[in-house]
Amino acid sequence: MLSPVQEVFLRENIRKYLDIGMTVFSSGNVMVLRRMIDEILSDSYLDNDHVDAFAILLNEKSKISPDEYQKYLYISPMYWHYKVKDVKSVLILEHIDYNSVQSSSIIINPIIHGEHWTLLAGYIKQKRWEFYDSIPNPMHRSIAVKIIASLNKDCKKAFRQNITKWSFKTMKKAPTQTNNTDCGMFVYKYMENIVRQNNSSWMQRTDWQEKMPKYRAEFAYGLFCAAMK
Repeated sequence: MLSPVQEVFLRENIRKYLDIGMTVFSSGNVMVLRRMIDEILSDSYLDNDHVDAFAILLNEKSKISPDEYQKYLYISPMYWHYKVKDVKSVLILEHIDYNSVQSSSIIINPIIHGEHWTLLAGYIKQKRWEFYDSIPNPMHRSIAVKIIASLNKDCKKAFRQNITKWSFKTMKKAPTQTNNTDCGMFVYKYMENIVRQNNSSWMQRTDWQEKMPKYRAEFAYGLFCAAMK
């Protein structure tokens, strides 16, 4: 679990935000309310703001220790959410241009379909897509294929190649969950491990489900720390 000092900090901040509607963390359009901290610390599902908030924390870590992380482009799950609803999603992709693509190694795109989270990762130099699914089901990959086709159309000038022609592989040896609610947390762990440098053995880990209470506590702790900045 967390260190004793971290546990005290977490408990004190939970007591500090008495109203479950209070905002604990916000950045741009991403907002995490007090009740959403409760969802993190229980066995509840994560939603779009949870996952985007984690991506923001991960980005801050990569800025602090750039040598420990590969350069990556993050695409919010809201991209496909808006696409399905036929709402313009230009702002979500405004950071993706030719220069950002050329300077990055990986594309990271969490996907929410129904109540299940999966992760699409694109390796730009290798021209390869990888699909991570903590509850393996061949049906889940169909959404990822649609997203790739959509990105190919919306970001044509940025990629300057047909990204639908990249190889596509479902990562069958990735860690999987044993309950029905931790898919969002598994996507968070996939993201965290994929972008780290010199971390090729992470898929051999078999203890993620066992350590899930620790991972959830670390996530909540990170949000409270970020809220103080």
